[in-house]
Amino acid sequence: MQPTAFVFPGQRAHRSELIGELMSGWDCAAAHFEQIEQVVRDEGLPSLLAAVRRAAPEEDPTPELLQFELYGAAVAMWEVLRAEGVEPLVLLGHGIGEIAALRCGGAFSTAGGARVVAARNRARAAGRLRAADLVAEIAAVRRTELDTPVYSPVERRFYRNGQPLAEPLAPHLVQPVDLRDAVGALTRHGVRTFVECGSPGGLVGDRAPATVLAVRHHPGGLRAEMGRIVAAVHALPACA
Repeated sequence: MQPTAFVFPGQRAHRSELIGELMSGWDCAAAHFEQIEQVVRDEGLPSLLAAVRRAAPEEDPTPELLQFELYGAAVAMWEVLRAEGVEPLVLLGHGIGEIAALRCGGAFSTAGGARVVAARNRARAAGRLRAADLVAEIAAVRRTELDTPVYSPVERRFYRNGQPLAEPLAPHLVQPVDLRDAVGALTRHGVRTFVECGSPGGLVGDRAPATVLAVRHHPGGLRAEMGRIVAAVHALPACA
C-alpha cells in the first residue's frame, strides 16, 4: 500500500445522510457518536443522534450541532477505514477537521475532541472567536500522546509530543486555512495517496500529484462506496 494521508474536512463537507449511514452501518462508528452525544447533552443542546436520524438530506442542522456532526463523521470514517485495513501514514485537518485529525492521531479521546468542539461553539456564540480565548479551554481537555503524526497547515510542521498543543491548534479554529502548502509538504514527505474522510471530494483536488479518494454518491450506498475506496487503496502499487 502506498504512503497514505487521511484528510479531515471542515464546514463545507456536511452531509447528514452520510452520518446516518455510518451510524446504522457500523457499530464502531455508532460508538463514536454515542460518546459525542454525551458531550452535546452536557452542553444543554438538543440530541445529536435524534437530529441525525430525523434529518432530511436537504435540511441543515443548527450551527452548534453542525460542528459536532462534522467532527463525528470524520472520526467515524477514520474508524471504519482502519477496520478495513487502511492505515494512514499521517493525518491532516481543515478547520474543524483539525480537531478530528488530532483525535484520530491519539491526542484526545472522542469525547475530549468533542469538548474542544464545544469550546469553539461557546466562543463563537459569545462573539469572541479568537485564538487567545480558546487556548485555556483547549489546554483544559485531557491530552494523551500522539501515535500517528498530525501535520498542522497553520504552523507548517508536525505536532510534537511533549510540546503545548493548545497554542498551535487554537489559530486553526478561527482563521481561514489553505491546504495547498500542507498537501505539498506531505507530498514531499512521501505521501502518494490522500483519502478525504467525510468530504464529497474537492478538498485536496488537484493540489497534489497524487491519488485522491473521497466518498461520492453511490447507488449501492455508503458501504459499497467505502468498499470502493478500500479496494482502490489496496490496489495501488507500493512505493519502492
